[in-house]
Amino acid sequence: MPREDAVLSFTGNYDYIWVKPTDMKQPKIYQENIEIPVIKERFSLFFAKSPYLVFKDTELLKEYANSFFDGNLLAAEEDLKGANALCINWRSKSMKILVLPFDVTPGVIAHECFHLTLAICEKKGITLCDESEEAFALVLDYLVQKTTEAKVKLDQHQKKKKSKK
Repeated sequence: MPREDAVLSFTGNYDYIWVKPTDMKQPKIYQENIEIPVIKERFSLFFAKSPYLVFKDTELLKEYANSFFDGNLLAAEEDLKGANALCINWRSKSMKILVLPFDVTPGVIAHECFHLTLAICEKKGITLCDESEEAFALVLDYLVQKTTEAKVKLDQHQKKKKSKK
């Protein structure tokens, strides 16, 4: 069962957490860290109403601003507020983050997982070409499967909470 009093954290060995301010009935963010055993990689998957909510009031907002907006926090916030889904590969932190909306569609899952596949394979020195196509397809398949499973878990949990009311 997810911890509903959890604090947003990007370190630790949890499987998933809920991030919920005490004054809210619905959690704002759902996070799950996903391992990719064959290639020894992991990424943090977030479901949130907006990617901005994942970064708001964290050091990652500053990192995002520094990495993509020359340190301009306002520009970074505006970008995150306007995004529906997001895949970020921070090479400096060896961190990969996937942020999806609660109402994500299968197409958006595939789209963002493709970006993540490119980042993961690039880190391993694999470039997309005829010879590596199957390796990319296998990683993409795994990422889409795990992301979809996390979405199903989230939907089941939310459905359970609604039925208790």
